Amino acid sequence: MRFAKPSLPCFEGFLLSCALLACGGSAPNFHASETTLPAHREGPSFAGPSTIHLRHFGQESAEVPVVAIHGVGQTAGAEWEAFASALSGRQVVAPDLPGFGESQAIDAPDPIRIADALIPHLRPFAPFDLVGHSMGGAVAIELAARAPELIRSLALVDVAGVLHREAFVGASVRRSLESTGPLQGFAESAVGAMRAFEPGEETIRGMSGDGQGGAMIGLIYTDLGPALRSLRNASFPVKIYWGSEDTVAPIRTAFALEGRLGAPLHIEEGAGHNPLVENPAGLAQWFASAPSPRALPETASQELVRCEGQREPFVVRGQVRRVELLGCSDVRIESARIEELIAEESTIQVIGGSAGLSAVKSTVVITGTELTSLTLSDSRLDLAGAILHGPIQVAEPSRVLFSVTEYRSENPASDLQGAVVIQ
Repeated sequence: MRFAKPSLPCFEGFLLSCALLACGGSAPNFHASETTLPAHREGPSFAGPSTIHLRHFGQESAEVPVVAIHGVGQTAGAEWEAFASALSGRQVVAPDLPGFGESQAIDAPDPIRIADALIPHLRPFAPFDLVGHSMGGAVAIELAARAPELIRSLALVDVAGVLHREAFVGASVRRSLESTGPLQGFAESAVGAMRAFEPGEETIRGMSGDGQGGAMIGLIYTDLGPALRSLRNASFPVKIYWGSEDTVAPIRTAFALEGRLGAPLHIEEGAGHNPLVENPAGLAQWFASAPSPRALPETASQELVRCEGQREPFVVRGQVRRVELLGCSDVRIESARIEELIAEESTIQVIGGSAGLSAVKSTVVITGTELTSLTLSDSRLDLAGAILHGPIQVAEPSRVLFSVTEYRSENPASDLQGAVVIQ
């Protein structure tokens, strides 16, 4: 098996435009407690290499505090005030991220560097319940992975930056243009043109001169895979909240996180990207409740499911020994456990569950799924939040796009991110 990078044209302007769409958009000095909600105290902290400004909502008490991380384009006060009020008495500590609000900017502010900047300032509040929204969710993932001893629980809300930028832009552009048929070709060209845009570290640093722009660039070039792998067996509970109509962080991201973390996912029907504005009371209620797994439909075990030459939607669920898809153009496999999944000249979406996949001349989008085996021939795969057991068998060269995918063919496990041609 050999990996080769595809050679395709550059499309920098489009990438930066998508970075602007991608994101939703500090440390402790206690003052005297306030007596009403949402009260806030604010002040700088100089505990680390940068100055981080913290806003404190609620009263100092014996109860474990909540640390809340905001998204791009926001500040701690603007994003978390209503949520803090709805928590009824919990103390909420919310940092302005570096380069936002009143916090000092840092160089190349990706989620890893931001987490490192926050940790010294937040350590005095430990243990705390951590919640992050949008880009703040990516920062919370890195923070929890790098300093798990500080965390009592982790809540992730409509996290941005999980999908590889090509997968994210593909989902976003296709969705926004789905009702404008003549522009579908533009969507495909735009996604394809991004594939060669692989700037080095110095280029990224040069693009990240300001807080907001730098944070967006840092977000779309950060691989969260290693942090997600370390959190899968965390000693603290993790849970995920998502709006079903989120157009900033596509719902596919939620399924990818669910698969990688093995964490319970709550999907709020009809909600968008920002529940902190849309429904802060509902979000606070979810945050305060015990995690509960999503209810999945129960279906009987089957020996064989077959689809041949079908253009209408075809759905597979449950436990199946063998699934054969021959020339089917709209297949959706949901939370299924399949020993053998055979796809020839078909277009498939797989969400959750597990499968041993053999794909010939097919296009397969896989999210949050455990792949027990993988055989490819002249196919295109898009994997997000998958766990892949190797080795990969290849008959004809195939293109695979990886987003936060764990590869368990070697010991120890490794993480895959980016597009490759496997041959």
